[in-house]
Amino acid sequence: MRADALMIALALAPALTVAALAGRSDAGIIVLDDGATIVGKFGPADVGPEEVVVRSLEGERGSTMKVERRRVRWLDPAAFAPTDAYFERHLEDPLERRWEPLRQAFIARRRGPDPTTTPTLDEDLAELLREPPLGEPLPTAARATLRVPRGWVNGVEDQVTMFVSRRGGPTGYPPRIHVFSAEAPRAGAADQLVWVTERLRALAADDRYEHEELFRLREVPGGADQVMVTRSRARDGRLVRALRKISFRGERTYFFAAYADARDFDQEFGRFWASLESFTPDEDLR
Repeated sequence: MRADALMIALALAPALTVAALAGRSDAGIIVLDDGATIVGKFGPADVGPEEVVVRSLEGERGSTMKVERRRVRWLDPAAFAPTDAYFERHLEDPLERRWEPLRQAFIARRRGPDPTTTPTLDEDLAELLREPPLGEPLPTAARATLRVPRGWVNGVEDQVTMFVSRRGGPTGYPPRIHVFSAEAPRAGAADQLVWVTERLRALAADDRYEHEELFRLREVPGGADQVMVTRSRARDGRLVRALRKISFRGERTYFFAAYADARDFDQEFGRFWASLESFTPDEDLR
């Protein structure tokens, strides 16, 4: 596929039908005393008496944060979100608003089943978040491998590999991850990023495309990586947020995009970010 066609696919993708080593883990969450949360990767070896070392924050591979233990209310190195164990001890304590559906689901489970009702989407979400986060590494048409949430279905359309949740989010729009690649243009990574951004903005419905976060362009062996969170309007009118990664390499440029309805995105972010962390161009393995 030509590079310009792939850029169009990147913009229109939301509308398409579609082991721990040395004490490390694929997930981890810290709840601070004020209710703020930090999602990252850490294991027992990273938890010391004075601080916790959290790695790979915000989808930027190689980043590290040290958190003082005195600020930590609760932590779990194997979860993306507060679990029942957290709510058992801290149900009434302040907590980031995005976790409210999980708190309500815990309250409903503790209260017991109501024979006049059926399970809610929030309860389904809570069950999903307690599952092991990611499956095994999978090859893709993008000439890259990645790990995706367990149980997601996949397909390929126009050399774009698509993974879609079997369950819709609370808004009924299933979260999804799309990956693809194109031959590397001659321009440098920074110039390519400007061009990609212009194409996305031009092709978004109603010109609604913006960067919520644009992380530092990070040089890596053989190229550079750019991570961003974007907001755009899909052709069906839905406002979609996406966690994106563009990996600029010598032979090809590789694209990762994880989408959700804007109202569901925060609840999916931990899962999206963990999958992004596993996204590995074949060129990096040579």
